[in-house]
This record gives sequence, C-alpha cells and structure tokens, in this order.
Amino acid sequence: MELSGFDDAFTSIADVVKKAATLPDHRERDVEPLEVEAVSSRGEVRVRVCDARVAWLGLDEIWHDAADTGEVSEMIIDTLNQALDDYNRQYLAQMSDQLPELNELGAAFQAANDKLDRAWAQTLAQAKVE
Repeated sequence: MELSGFDDAFTSIADVVKKAATLPDHRERDVEPLEVEAVSSRGEVRVRVCDARVAWLGLDEIWHDAADTGEVSEMIIDTLNQALDDYNRQYLAQMSDQLPELNELGAAFQAANDKLDRAWAQTLAQAKVE
C-alpha cells in the first residue's frame, strides 16, 4: 500500500514546525495592556477585565437589594462571561496585529492538517476496496 499522501502531509507538517521555530518571541514585543468592561442590559452589573483577570465587579445596590439570589448570580455570570468573551476577542485581534506571522502559521497548519485528513481518507478507502 502506497502512502504518498502521508509523505506529502508529513512534509507539510515539518514545514509548519520549521516556520514555528523561526517565529520571534512574542515577549520581546511591546503590547499595550488590554482592559475590557462589560455592563448588563440595564446597568445592574459591571465587570472590568484587565490582563485576563477580573479587576472589578460592581452591582447596582437598588437592584441587588430587590433581586433574588438566583437572578443576581445569573446576571453576574452572564456579564462576567460577556466581559471575558470580549477580552478574548480583543486580545486575539491585538495578537493578530502584533504577530501577523501567526496568521500565516495557522494557514500553513490548516493546509497540512487537510492533507493529513485526505491521506487518511484515501488510505481507508483503499483498505475498504482491498
């Protein structure tokens, strides 16, 4: 059984590894600190995330006193998740701008992965026929 599809896939994977080894250390680049704030729909909860950590959590006192425990916890969790999602999205965009090589590396990795998937599919198809 010929595995030329695997040879091509593994060559592509080796190329990706070589590219990854030549990337500059991201710690050598100055990156502005990222701060994100999320606010619930009516301002009941405010969350600030700095450097991927919750830096501040604020609750509207009038709402907090009138709301039940379940409502408070749900609103805090939803707003916190929103802040963390926003932070992660902005951080990824910031890193993509700072490290454009990662976009190229990601595309090369995806292409190598596709080749490996095709090689497996071809091999399994051949094994079924035989």
